[in-house]
Amino acid sequence: MERKGTITIDFDGRLIFIEYTLFFYADSYYIDLPDKNGVRHRFRRTGDTWKYCSLKRLKWPKLFVEIAYRKMDEALLEYTDHIRL
Repeated sequence: MERKGTITIDFDGRLIFIEYTLFFYADSYYIDLPDKNGVRHRFRRTGDTWKYCSLKRLKWPKLFVEIAYRKMDEALLEYTDHIRL
């Protein structure tokens, strides 16, 4: 089952909206986030952290990625709560 949604990130006073796709596959959670050029970047949840697992190089600022990880955690929590219902 996949879930689509939007992550809102307040970065340097700018609100950035990123549409995501979250899904479960082969005992792991994955989330796809597109960049401003539409290239999708995939992250995999391992243990209690997210790992970047796309072939393209991620050029996002470190602080932006840290904020995105927290937002991905929130999206994952909503996803797992939805599955339990």
